[in-house]
Formats: sequence, C-alpha cells, structure tokens
Amino acid sequence: MRKDIKFLVIIVVVILCFSLLEVNYSIDETVFDNKVEQLDTQTDKYDEDAKMIAITFDDGPGKYTSKLLEGLEERNAKVTFFLLGEKIAKYPKNAKMIIESGHLIGNHTYSHIDLTNYSTQRIQEEFNKTSDIIMDLGGTATAFCRPPYGAYSKKVLDALDVPIILWSVDTQDWKCKNAKQVAKYIKNNANDGDIVLLHELYETSIEGVLMAIDDMQKDGYVFVTVEELLLRNGESIESKTVYKSNKLNDKDFN
Repeated sequence: MRKDIKFLVIIVVVILCFSLLEVNYSIDETVFDNKVEQLDTQTDKYDEDAKMIAITFDDGPGKYTSKLLEGLEERNAKVTFFLLGEKIAKYPKNAKMIIESGHLIGNHTYSHIDLTNYSTQRIQEEFNKTSDIIMDLGGTATAFCRPPYGAYSKKVLDALDVPIILWSVDTQDWKCKNAKQVAKYIKNNANDGDIVLLHELYETSIEGVLMAIDDMQKDGYVFVTVEELLLRNGESIESKTVYKSNKLNDKDFN
C-alpha cells in the first residue's frame, strides 16, 4: 500500500513539473503578442489622418544619448532605438536612460556581425545576449530586430522568429557627418509612413534630426515609434516578416 502511495506521489510531482515547464514555454512564446496587444490602445492618441514618421537610431547607446533624449522630450517626439549589446556594456547608464525614457527599444545584436554568415545558434546568441542585458537593466524582452547592415536571409528570419525592421529612408549620416545636411535630407525625403535610419554615434546626426523634427512638426508630422507606425491602421505585426515602412505593399515575406 505504501509503495502504491509513493508511486502516485511521484506521478503527481512529475505531472506538475511538466505543467510548469509548459506554462513557462507558453509565456515565452507570447511575449511578442502581449506587447502588441498592449500597444493597440496607445495608437488611439493619434488622429487617423496624422502624418507619421518613425525615426530609428542604430548602434547606441553612445556619448550623446543624454542630449538626444532631452531634445526628443522637449519636442514630444518618440523614436526607436536599436541597441547594440557591446555598446550597452560600454554605456550602461545611457542604456538605462533610454529604457526609462519610454521610447521603443529594438535589438541590433551584440557584436554587429552579418548574421547571414553565421549558424542558427550564433544568430540566436547574438539576439538573446543583447535582450538579456536590456532586461537586466530594467527593460523588457526585445520584440523587434534590425540586423546589422540590413542583412537577412530565411535562416535569419527562422532563427529569430521576430519582426525584422529595416528602413525606407537612409540618411547616410555616418558618411556626411553634417547636421544641416542630415536635416535637409530628412525633410526632402521622409514622408508619411517612412522609417528613417540614423546612427546615435554622431553628434551631427542628433543635431540634424532635431532640426528636421522642428521643421516637420510645423507641417503636421508626428514622430512615433516603429511599433506605433506599423499598428496605426489596425494591422497586425507578424514575426518572420520584414518591414521597411507602413506604406502600401512593402512587406517582404521570406
């Protein structure tokens, strides 16, 4: 009889353990879906006809993070930061400032490698290591990725299983390093629905984008996160999908 009771107790414990594992797995699988559901209500603060642009910054945090965040707050503009793990390790205080600022945070891998040249395991390590560091600093798991150099393949999409965010306007700020030229390029080329690429490393990029925001807000433009831009028409955001803007028909399914 005692043997039977012990056997039943063991069976119950085993079942409970498997149940807990299943719950944890389900939570991990729905992180992205939950974030999207939470944001659905936030997009209501903008008019349906609002002209929206999503400014994005790669390769941060950096030396000028504080200046950028202060300028954005003064202008009530939201952006998306695709943070690099090795830069978070170098500037943890600046990374924490971004996390606490309310802007959207995406993942730009840990060491800025071309993911298409690496194994599935290495791809996932690059993404997860950066996501873990962000969570250690008080952030949430990153639900979006911008692969370095904009390079991706089916293997990369399958390995990451998150939306990939590219861009429709490349300022090439790393090349010109001139604030007025950066501002002029954004004003001349960015329109409703565009995702604009900049780099947080250069002070000229920060000065230029703030100048552009000042002028374009006067023309009725609203500066939002990538998430807000993609959700504004009631559309869903899908994993393993590449987004370059929220214009008509610009999603790549691979």
